[in-house]
Amino acid sequence: MPTLTIDGKEISVPKGTTVLEAAKTNGIHIPHYCYHPALAVVGNCRMCLVKIEGMPKLQTSCSTAVAENMKVFTKTDEVRKAQQGVMELLLINHPLDCPVCDQGGECDLQDFSYGYGAGKSRYEFEKQTFVERSLGPVIKLNMNRCIRCTRCVRFCQEVRGKAELDFFYRGQHSELATYDNQELTGALQGNLVDVCPVGALTSKDYRFKSRPWDNRDVKSVCPFCEKGCSTDITVKWRTGQLLRTKPRYNPDVNGHWMCDHGRFGYHAIFDGQRVQKSEATIGGAGLSVVPREKAYAAVYEASKRIRERDGGSVFFGLGSPHASNEDNFMLAKFMKDAFQCAHFGLNATEDSGEAEDYPGFKIPSFKAPNLQGARDAGITEQGVGYAGLRTAIGKGEVKALFVLAGNRFSDWRGDFELMKRVDLLVIFELLPSPLHPLATATIPAAAWTETDGTMTNMQGRIQRFWRGVDPAGDAIPQWQALVELGQRFGLQGYQQLKRAEDAFKLLAASTPGYAGLDYSKIGDRGVLRVVEEAALAR
Repeated sequence: MPTLTIDGKEISVPKGTTVLEAAKTNGIHIPHYCYHPALAVVGNCRMCLVKIEGMPKLQTSCSTAVAENMKVFTKTDEVRKAQQGVMELLLINHPLDCPVCDQGGECDLQDFSYGYGAGKSRYEFEKQTFVERSLGPVIKLNMNRCIRCTRCVRFCQEVRGKAELDFFYRGQHSELATYDNQELTGALQGNLVDVCPVGALTSKDYRFKSRPWDNRDVKSVCPFCEKGCSTDITVKWRTGQLLRTKPRYNPDVNGHWMCDHGRFGYHAIFDGQRVQKSEATIGGAGLSVVPREKAYAAVYEASKRIRERDGGSVFFGLGSPHASNEDNFMLAKFMKDAFQCAHFGLNATEDSGEAEDYPGFKIPSFKAPNLQGARDAGITEQGVGYAGLRTAIGKGEVKALFVLAGNRFSDWRGDFELMKRVDLLVIFELLPSPLHPLATATIPAAAWTETDGTMTNMQGRIQRFWRGVDPAGDAIPQWQALVELGQRFGLQGYQQLKRAEDAFKLLAASTPGYAGLDYSKIGDRGVLRVVEEAALAR
């Protein structure tokens, strides 16, 4: 392990580490544009030049490996002059349009111009200009802002696996483009916006929506497949509006990237017709909007009648691989505590799709984010998916059904007559379900961005997500609604469940592999659940 000094600070790093990486890991800032930790090193921006004792010229720190007893200087007059010269050249043709550029406020060129530039330009000639162009449905290209760092080119080659972007022509006429001006393809296009250090590649979805200083980022987890990418959701401070989703670096899950399905999938929920009010059937009439407490009362009275008539065995809980660990656990707990019933189902047949394999990123075929977590929480298929549940309803074995959000029931269309045999149907909904008209009560469910919670991905990694926006209308986290139902039923211990973490602690105390965990131990990157060998054998 070589030992070197950077600006007088002695540090030891693994062999093969570059000077730039050594500096970054030890809190020493060296400006750079073309370097990206997940892409090949090219050393073409020249912004990361440093002085190394014994070498006659400045060296690019991104491509120079450390050596024993190396002495590096990042703040000498020679280094500063070189960085100032690089900045002046990069800005020769730049339009200086920060006030209208989407990258303004989170732009490396803007920051480094202030920190390392001369503050003025000696260039007095007409600037080279390009026409703004679309690269497809996701990205807008403004070539006037491009600094030719080639991050986007390398991303397409190395991660996407298809050299769709490249530079054409030479010198100041060099232009980023696709071959024959074709549109970009694939499901990783949004990452090109992330890797661009300036405002050359901008997201059509986010353009002109907000400024970084008006926003806050909230840690979250992508809920659109079993990979469970770590993300940041961007929320506007003043309005509470969800503006975008970005990948959050997690070396154990998604690295630096995420797919476009997860990046833009929030539109399906937040641009849709959200269920925002509780409804219940009161006095034999149809569904009508009621306060949540009245919906709970309707569920309690109907449950009481059914249990007195048929016992607890006719109650059934349908969990969801789209619901959090806390939601699924509280459904299982409520069903057991209220009805001494352990009849649960979990359907995942609607969530299979096509896998998408890229050289640098894999998108799983299974689109449910929390199947493993639902199983761990006590909700298992046990051979009972939608088809098995239909059979049980037809035989009269199910008279009361509690359904978590995320069950789309797309293959139930036409089975409304069968569902009329269920005397009590309680549905938690994000968006209206096909079975909504048949419900005894519906409770508006909070989306993953509107509540705290955890999910367990296909690796068995338990990950946290944080509440970022207020629930729509009267929506409520499903675990909380089940706690309130338990309180209405007079169940013991439900008064003490105030937060999502309280529900998780109960889950951890009763679930193998989760023992001793709480939110603080899960942290930002998540933790792998412990699986006993006996459990693996099963």
